[in-house]
Order: sequence, then structure tokens, then C-alpha cells
Amino acid sequence: MKKEAILSNDREVPLLLFLWKWKVSTTAALTKKFFQKCSPKTAYNRLLTLRHAGLIQVRSDGKGQKFVCTLDRKGFDAIREDLPELKDDGFKSEHVGHDLLVSAFHLGDWLLEKPQSTTFFSEQQLRRMLPEMYPSWVPRSPAHRPDGYTQTLIGDRLTTIAIEVELSNKREDDYTKIGDFYGNFRNISKVLWLVPKRSKAVALNEKMNCYVKTDKSPHSFIILEDFKNLGWHSEIEIGSDQGKSLIALLSGKPHDKYRMSLGSLPSHALLDTRKSPHTSNAYRGYQFGDFRD
Repeated sequence: MKKEAILSNDREVPLLLFLWKWKVSTTAALTKKFFQKCSPKTAYNRLLTLRHAGLIQVRSDGKGQKFVCTLDRKGFDAIREDLPELKDDGFKSEHVGHDLLVSAFHLGDWLLEKPQSTTFFSEQQLRRMLPEMYPSWVPRSPAHRPDGYTQTLIGDRLTTIAIEVELSNKREDDYTKIGDFYGNFRNISKVLWLVPKRSKAVALNEKMNCYVKTDKSPHSFIILEDFKNLGWHSEIEIGSDQGKSLIALLSGKPHDKYRMSLGSLPSHALLDTRKSPHTSNAYRGYQFGDFRD
């Protein structure tokens, strides 16, 4: 018999909503975001209570070495009335490894606090919500669904940014559709791609530039290994904003304003797949090919 858990509107409900929006997260990231005033042990025990109550579940990579938290059916039912009208009541992640990397790439340094002018719109929202419920700045076209969008103030302009995490190759027809999509939606000012290696960035950049209809291509490419090490402080390898760090690009400010401080980056917590970080010092971060789905 599953235990009951008390859900507060200050912490547990926002935590469950966060898991719905991003599909997956790690113990380390949830602890940083929702248990800032608690000890890591207290946070872990609270997450364990939510798991025993059937509100969240823990999924592993199959080897019992890496773990992520996801919403469970009871957790989805608990927050259903707090969600907008949906066309699909689903909540599960079908590709855990990919979705874990998307959440880290999309949220980055803004895991704990984002600028007031910034809005995230996740792939889960794109997939589950009725298009008429999308904010006005999000394209409603069924032609292509990226891994999410960010709208943020860069300089004095609200800028729409698409997120693409491309870990494997698609068919040429698929890339034609993607290129057409970004060529037609000029309100999407930037497309940030995360790819496994430089050669893929070069090839994709060439494909996408065939469809660019403006003077400046919106496409920029970041290499996975760089992102794993440096998070948003990694530099764009290929593209129109080549040489800029992600944090400088997204903030619209020089990189030296956001030099890394001592301690872990938010993206490290988002990729820290230890089940109980407070009891283990062995950091097992994301590796390409984890969580075979």
C-alpha cells in the first residue's frame, strides 16, 4: 500500500509541475531547485516519500548505475487541474537520455532563477498542449517540433530562440522539413543546436544554410563534450555566433560578466545521475548512449 504525502503549493506542487514540463530531472537538480533551505539528506528523504506515495518514479539506465526522476500517474493526476487545457494527457518520457540532455541544455544557468523577461516553452508543452493555448511568440505549425523554445530579452529586443538537441542522424527529407521550417519562421531569431561532434555541426550547418532567407543565419552549434564540461560557458563552435559563449549570447552581455565561480555549474546538477548525491562522491554524469529507450 502506497503512503500518502502532503503536497504544499510552495514546494511539492511546483516540483511535480517541473517534472511534467521537463519530463525528467535528477535528484541533484531537484534538490538545488526545490530544497535550497534543507540539507541534501532531508531533500533526498522527501523525494523518497514522494516516490513511495506513487507521485514520482525513479528510472535507471538498466545497469543500476544512473538514475533520473520522472512523474508517475498519481503525480500527474495530482497536478492535472494546475495544467492548461491539454490535447493529450500524457506525461511520460519516451527517450529519457535525450530528454535529460534537453533539460540541461535548455535550462542551463537559469535552473534556479531566470531573468524576469525570460520564458521557457518546453517540448512537453509543444506536444501536449492545444496549439491555441501556446503563447503568441511560439509557432503553431505542425511542420516541425523542436526541443523547446526560449523567449528572452537580448539588448532591447525580445528574442525567440529554438532549442535542438541532435544526437543521431535523421533522413534527408527530415532535414529538408526542418530547414524549410526555420526558413519560413523568421520570428525565430536563433536556433541553438547541441550535437555530438564538430563534423556533425559542420554538416548540419551546411544543410540548414541552404534554407536561410535572411542576411544572417540563425543557426549556432555547440559540441556535447564542451557543454558537459562547461555548461552554458561553452563556446559556439560553428555558426553565426561562433566564438561566443552560450551565457554571453543568451544574456546579451560580455562573457566576462559571467565568469564561472568556484563550485558546480547548474548544468552539472542537471546531468548528475547519482540516485543519492549526498551519500556518493562518485559523479556519474551523462554519457552519449545512456538510458537506452
